[in-house]
Amino acid sequence: MPLALVLVMLAPLPNLMAAAGWSVNNIDITDGQDEARTVFCKGETVKLTVTDTCSSTAKRSYSWSPGGSTNNPLILTNLNAGNYTSTVTVTIGAESGQASAGLTVVQVASISTNSNFSATAYPIYVGSNTTIKFYAKPSSVGQWPAGKPAWGGVASGSGSNQVTVTFDATGTNYVTAECGNTVTATVVVIKVEIEGAPQSTYDGLDTESYFECKVLPTSVTPSSYSWSAGWYIPASNNPQVSFTLPINSVTRISNAHWYASENDPHGYGASTYKIYCLANIGGHVFSNAVPAEFRVYFYSPGGWCNPPTLGQMSFDAIETNGYYEVIDVAEWNRTDAQTVNEYSTNSQFYLKVQGHEQKHKDDYDNGFTGHIFCRKDEFAPMIIGLTNAILAGLQAMVQEKYEQYYNAEITEMNSVTSNLEERAYAVSDTIPPFYVYQQGGGGL
Repeated sequence: MPLALVLVMLAPLPNLMAAAGWSVNNIDITDGQDEARTVFCKGETVKLTVTDTCSSTAKRSYSWSPGGSTNNPLILTNLNAGNYTSTVTVTIGAESGQASAGLTVVQVASISTNSNFSATAYPIYVGSNTTIKFYAKPSSVGQWPAGKPAWGGVASGSGSNQVTVTFDATGTNYVTAECGNTVTATVVVIKVEIEGAPQSTYDGLDTESYFECKVLPTSVTPSSYSWSAGWYIPASNNPQVSFTLPINSVTRISNAHWYASENDPHGYGASTYKIYCLANIGGHVFSNAVPAEFRVYFYSPGGWCNPPTLGQMSFDAIETNGYYEVIDVAEWNRTDAQTVNEYSTNSQFYLKVQGHEQKHKDDYDNGFTGHIFCRKDEFAPMIIGLTNAILAGLQAMVQEKYEQYYNAEITEMNSVTSNLEERAYAVSDTIPPFYVYQQGGGGL
C-alpha cells in the first residue's frame, strides 16, 4: 500500500518560563465577606491574597512569614488584639519577589463614663430616670473596625465609641460593648420606698407604729440610713420632728411638733410632714421619690378644769326644850378643782395649757373678786340655828339647804365662766408658743 503523509498541527506550548521584569503586587487584605479593610475585631477571619505582574502561567510558590504557610490566599483566624505584619515571598521559576502588609486586630479594652476613658468603678448606683453616656475604649487607641463596637444589653447601636442610655427600670442593668470580646458595665437603678400607712399623732407624742425604709433591688444593702422630714407650707413656728431610731432602717416619729400656717397661725387642723428615708449605697445617697405623709394634730380642747364638788356633809345639833338645833357643820367633804392637761410634758403646748388650767383651779379653790365656791364657811351660816322638834325633820331641812346651796354654786360658777376665761388667758397668753391657744386664736 502506498504510504500517506499525515501532517499534525501541534498547538503552541504554554509559556512555562517566567517573563523577565515581573513584580509582586500589594497584598489584598479582606474579611470573610471579601470586604477590603485593615482593622478587625478579635477573632475575625482575615484573608490575605497576593498577586503579581508576571503574565506567565508558570507555577508559583508562596511562603508567608510569620508562620511559613504556602497557601494563597492565606486565611488567618483567632487573632488576638495587636498589630500584625505579614510578608509573602512569591517564587516563579528561578525568580522571587516579596510584598508585605500590616493589619490591626482590636478588642474592647474598657467601658468608661468619662470621655478620656479614665477608669470607672462598677457597679454604678443611680436613681430612676438617670442618663449616662458610655465610652468604649479600643485596645488600639483610635482604631475601630467599621460598625464596631456593637452596643448591647440595655444599650443599642454600633459604629460609634459612645452611647447614651437613660435608666428607668429598677434593678440591675447591663451595658455591653463588643468587638470580638464583650465588656460589660453594670448599672444598678435604686428605688427607695417607705412602707407604713399614713400615720398621725398629737403634738409632743410618738407614733404608735413604725416607718420602714425599703431599698430595691433587695440584693443591695445600704451602708447606712438616715431619716429627715419636710413640710408643705410656709410655717409660722419651728416645724420639727425627731426619730426614735434615726440611723436605722425602721423608725418611729418622736416628739412630733404641730406647726402653724404662715397665713393662719391660729388655724385649726393637722400639720402635714413629708418623711424621707436616705440610704447610702456605694457612697451615694438615695431617697424615696414619693414622701410618706405624717400628720400632727393638737387637742381641742387641750385641757380643762373640773370645778370643786361637794360630797358627804354632816352637822352638829343640840336638844333644848324639846327641839333640835343646828350649831355647826361637823363634816364637810369638798373636792378641790382638778386640772386635766391632754398633752405630754414633751409637747410645746404643755406649759401653756397647764398655766391656763392652773389659773382656773386657783380661782375655783381660792375664789376671786368676791366669788368663793363650795366653802364650809359660806354654807354654815345657812343652817346654823335651824330647829325642829324631830331630828329627822331637822336632817331634811339641812339636806334641802345643802342642795340649794350646791345648785346655787354651780349656777354661780357657770355665770362667771367668761370672767374665769379672761383671767386664765391673762396667764396663758404670755406663755409660748403664741399660736392656737391664745385668746384671739381659739379656746383651750
